[in-house]
Amino acid sequence: SLIPRASSRKCAVAARLSFTAAGIAIAPDGTLFVSDTDNHRVVSISTEGHLSVFAGTGVSGFLDNVDATLALLDTPRGIALDGVGNLYIADAGSAVNRDRVRRVGISDGIITTIAGGAADTPGHGDGGSGSGVSFSDVVSLAIGPDGFVYVTDSGFDNIRRINPASPFFTSSQVPDGTSCSSASGLRHNNISATGLTWDASARLHFVSTISNAGGCPAPAPALNAVVLFRQETNGALTYLAGASSGSTADGAFGDTLRLQTVGHIAFNASGDLLYTETNTHRIRRIVGASPTGAVTTVIGTLGVVGFGSLSAPGAAFLSSPVGLARDSNGDLYWTEDGTSSVRLLIP
Repeated sequence: SLIPRASSRKCAVAARLSFTAAGIAIAPDGTLFVSDTDNHRVVSISTEGHLSVFAGTGVSGFLDNVDATLALLDTPRGIALDGVGNLYIADAGSAVNRDRVRRVGISDGIITTIAGGAADTPGHGDGGSGSGVSFSDVVSLAIGPDGFVYVTDSGFDNIRRINPASPFFTSSQVPDGTSCSSASGLRHNNISATGLTWDASARLHFVSTISNAGGCPAPAPALNAVVLFRQETNGALTYLAGASSGSTADGAFGDTLRLQTVGHIAFNASGDLLYTETNTHRIRRIVGASPTGAVTTVIGTLGVVGFGSLSAPGAAFLSSPVGLARDSNGDLYWTEDGTSSVRLLIP
C-alpha cells in the first residue's frame, strides 16, 4: 500500500491555474509539466516548486512554428514526454482553431503540429499524413511502448495512433465500436476524457462509456456504464470493470463495480490500476487490473472536499483530482482542479 511521508507541491501562482482537464508529465530530472487548460498554456514546475510557462501565452488561438513560449494554444489537455524529452500536447481547439497534436522540440524549443487541423473527410484522414488528419475533441495523450503517439479522439469515438516521424502517418488504434467484430471483441462507444496507460505486457488500457453493448459476446458490459477496457496485443478488447448499476464501495469488482467520473489512469509497481475519481475526491485502485480485482481507496475521503494533511491516506482531503502520473521512483503525482494544486504521495 502507499503510505505518505510528503504532502504536496502547492503552486506559487495557484490562483492563476486551472486544471479542469489537466494532463501531467514527469521528466527524468523530476520536473513536472502540467496543462493549464483554461488558461491555454503548459507550465513546468521544478523540484523546488518554481513555476514557469513552457508553452503558450495565455491567449487562445493557433500560432505554430515559433518558440513555444510565443505560441498560441487553445485548451491544451493531455501531454506526454517521449524518450528524448520532446513534449507532445493534445490541443483541443475549437470550431475556429481545429484540434491538433503538437510537439515542442527538446533541441530548439519550437512548437509544431504533427497531426490535425484539417477539415473533416470520410475516414478522418486515417492512413494518410498528419497534415490531412481531422480530430474531434482530443483529450488524453500518451507515448506507447512502441514510441508512437496515442490520443483519445472523443468526438470520433476512437483512439488514434500517430507515427512521430514525418510525415506523421495516423491510424485508428481502437476504432469506433458501433458493432462487434473480431478486431474489437466488444462494443464500445464514446471513448471518454480519461488517460491512456499500458501494463508491463504492453497492453493498452482505457476507459470508455458504453451506450449500447447488445449482441456482443460474453462477458458484455451493462448498458450506459463507464467501463475499463484492456486491448490485447492482437487488437481484441477485454472488459475488466464497470456496470450501470452496482456498488461504488471498496471491495466491489468487475461487473459489480460502478465506476464514476474517472479522471486519469496509471499503473503502480505491483500492477494495480490507479485512477482519479474526480466527483468523489479520491484516488482509487483496482487490484491487479483484473475483473476479479477489488477496488480500494488509496487516498482521499469519500465526498469530503478539502486540502487536508496527508499524514494518513484515509484521512486526507482532496478536491476534484484529475491528472495522474507516477515517476521512476514510484512516487504518485496528481492535479486537483478544486485547489489548483499538484500533490505528491511517496510510497
